[in-house]
Amino acid sequence: MARYFVDPKNDKIVWEDMYYVRLEKGDGEVIESLEPKRLFPTSDPDKYITLMDKKLKERAIIRDVGELDEQSAQAIKKCFHDIYFVPVITKILTVAVKSNSLIFTVETDRGNTEFSIANSVRTVKSYDDGSMTLRDTNDNRYFIPDVNKMDKLSKHFLFSFR
Repeated sequence: MARYFVDPKNDKIVWEDMYYVRLEKGDGEVIESLEPKRLFPTSDPDKYITLMDKKLKERAIIRDVGELDEQSAQAIKKCFHDIYFVPVITKILTVAVKSNSLIFTVETDRGNTEFSIANSVRTVKSYDDGSMTLRDTNDNRYFIPDVNKMDKLSKHFLFSFR
């Protein structure tokens, strides 16, 4: 079965509830209870969104949310509001070593928080554009848009453990 790409001119996405949307295809077919999932949640969050049914079967892909009509784009964004809550780290306040973990205390766009990273090699991802994603021991993600724009102490904390 070939992949179906949502046609932004003829297809509509309708919000059903907290995590699900309905795809109304231009040919009249309706597919309900689809959960949108970002294929590139930090590097390209509004492009390549897969729509999965309740059996975890991919039913369609949205190439770019920005190409959808306003109602369809809002339906997708409503589903992502809580699912992809990724705080942006603005400053690293402290890093401590405890057992085999690094305990970060950080300032984010959502307030200060503390999290631990079990293995910094596997849980810290750097991108070519200077951004970085950290994944904590609870599988939560934290995003740094540009490491180069962080203060000197924050950069020291980031690079002294890598």
